[in-house]
Amino acid sequence: MTNTPFTTKDTFANLLNKALITDNIDFDNLDPFLFFKSGNFLNKNEKNVILIQCSTDSTYSINYYSFNNSNWKLTDSIGGLEAFPIQFYPIFDDYNFDEQNDIYIQVTASNGYSLSRGHLIIINPMTGKLEIHKEAREFANMKPDKRTQTIISEEAIWCKKTGFKDVGFWTNKWDKGQLKTIKKYYPCELGE
Repeated sequence: MTNTPFTTKDTFANLLNKALITDNIDFDNLDPFLFFKSGNFLNKNEKNVILIQCSTDSTYSINYYSFNNSNWKLTDSIGGLEAFPIQFYPIFDDYNFDEQNDIYIQVTASNGYSLSRGHLIIINPMTGKLEIHKEAREFANMKPDKRTQTIISEEAIWCKKTGFKDVGFWTNKWDKGQLKTIKKYYPCELGE
């Protein structure tokens, strides 16, 4: 993270130009908020750029670029996503098992046993369109399990017998384009 003054527009233009001749670039800045990543991090066959900015004090906008004919082309964008830049943390992984990495943006992470919640944005490998999955906001610490084609998430629970906190695990599966919980495992009887 840097905190030096710059103009977002000029910095972005410079980063795009450098990304033309560099394998990969990672850049982020807190004030003004700007996250830039380029390279083959979304799929092995295509060089991409993800640009995330705070379009307002409380919302992110995401631009997704593809490398086409020696130039960058804006493939899709999405805006109005709840933002909390101080806890921003992106993860690029294949959440829907189509061999195209998707985007997870942490919005909040709790103290103690950290539960990360955020935005899950699926990238359609055929069209390049970004698709936000609002149902995933309730799932914490999401981890794709390629073997079972499920997403495992965690939830803090209170155990009735001991009165202590523990962690429950939810198994979530894609059903008609939506992520749905199919199984919940709790290591103890739930308390209140």
